[in-house]
Amino acid sequence: MILNKIHAEHVKKMILLYKKMKRIIEILIFISLLLFFCMTAFSQSYKKLTFNDFKRAPKSAGNRDEIAFTSCSIEYSYLTKKEKDYYTLTFTIKLIVNTDKSWIDRSKVTSKKIMTQLLNHEQGHYNIAYLEQQELLLTVKHTVFYDDYIDAANKIFATINAKYRDLNIEYDADTQNSTNKAKQHKWDIYFQKKLTESLDNDAYRYYSRSAPNEKDLTIGTQLAFLDDFKFYKPSI
Repeated sequence: MILNKIHAEHVKKMILLYKKMKRIIEILIFISLLLFFCMTAFSQSYKKLTFNDFKRAPKSAGNRDEIAFTSCSIEYSYLTKKEKDYYTLTFTIKLIVNTDKSWIDRSKVTSKKIMTQLLNHEQGHYNIAYLEQQELLLTVKHTVFYDDYIDAANKIFATINAKYRDLNIEYDADTQNSTNKAKQHKWDIYFQKKLTESLDNDAYRYYSRSAPNEKDLTIGTQLAFLDDFKFYKPSI
């Protein structure tokens, strides 16, 4: 009888332990799924353009050699928190493909090969916008903001946007709107290299500034760094 009682108590304890372990496993599975979906959401920053991203009717005026146009825009916002002698800015920087403003002149696309080449060239314009977004994220992350944070943030965005706007113009001129295949290939290699370096940054990532330290760059130093930074376009 005593042995049966001990055995019953042992079984009861094992059942309780099993239920606790089962609950812990369920919680861990839930957390894993939650992290998976969060990571999935944050990993959708880079986009591969398709034919369906060009929904606007083609323009009849302007450059007659132009048979496609990709419209991308970058939206940003931030929350501020006053610290002792500086401000913490938490940024949201979002890259958007404006499908209602992007177009392809389908009458000039006479083969699947031409469409593939055209989409590849337009992908380059998206790549430039994506690289701009990533540099913005990196720059604000390493900038300490003070009382003039509004002007400082606006200046950062204006400076970087101007640089990539010029790169867009240079890209079209250098590749002759994708007709120069050798130049286009050089740019494709250039984009692949730059994207490999920055694809770990996400378009919807939030950056919160911590307290300034010796490694932080002041706004003046940061903008000087941006002025010194040059794009070396692919050479043939």
